[in-house]
Amino acid sequence: MSDTSHTEEQSTVLQTTREFFDQLDISPDIGVNYDPETEYYTIQIDNDNPGLLIGYRGDTLGAIQYYVSQALRTQTGDWLKLIVNVGNYREQRQETLEQLALNAAKRVEFSGEPYIFTNLTPPERRVIHLTLQEHPKVTTESIGEGRNRQLSVVPR
Repeated sequence: MSDTSHTEEQSTVLQTTREFFDQLDISPDIGVNYDPETEYYTIQIDNDNPGLLIGYRGDTLGAIQYYVSQALRTQTGDWLKLIVNVGNYREQRQETLEQLALNAAKRVEFSGEPYIFTNLTPPERRVIHLTLQEHPKVTTESIGEGRNRQLSVVPR
């Protein structure tokens, strides 16, 4: 896809996101960047009350991402890869998950007992899997289905 096409899509992503917040009567600062390597559009949102847009454990942020993605699908006929970030929530959450993964690995190493993470979203489980994929003494596995899916850290 050409740079011009990505620039047009970037403009569409920005406009759609602005329209969403206009409907909520919220006026955050919104920026959109395209990463040609990953082919993701990152929507960066900043406002005076980031907690309102993030919600409990990122639930509201996920809902915003879902809505904007659906609206863009309707407009363009294509699924665009999107990441919506408020402030630096996504980066902080990833760091927290990486630390939780390493702590769980130490616990499993010491006790020999599995450690189970519950209530993680699929992207959060992925961070745990990736963080521990090269760990010499533990491995990870997802168990269960749908909303009951859990991630287990177990000895190798």
